[in-house]
Amino acid sequence: RVADERPAVDAALEVGLAGSDVLIVCGGVSMGEHDHVKAALAGAGVEKVFWQVALRPGHPTWFGARKRDDSQVPAGVCSAATPLNSVSRWP
Repeated sequence: RVADERPAVDAALEVGLAGSDVLIVCGGVSMGEHDHVKAALAGAGVEKVFWQVALRPGHPTWFGARKRDDSQVPAGVCSAATPLNSVSRWP
């Protein structure tokens, strides 16, 4: 669990991205302006591949990728973020 504050989200995402091939964030993504996850992922160098899917529930879904510095995983890190609200995410 991470506080809904940008510095806390930044720190948690950096830890998660550091040693992962895939990072899934459950919660914190929304259609509103008070969404720290998308901005924090972009700030961590994760490039958006798509934002929003034509699916109900689950519409506010974000997916991105970040290149890895090490040569062992050339494809990089994939990140997916979904809303926490049970009405908005997959069952």
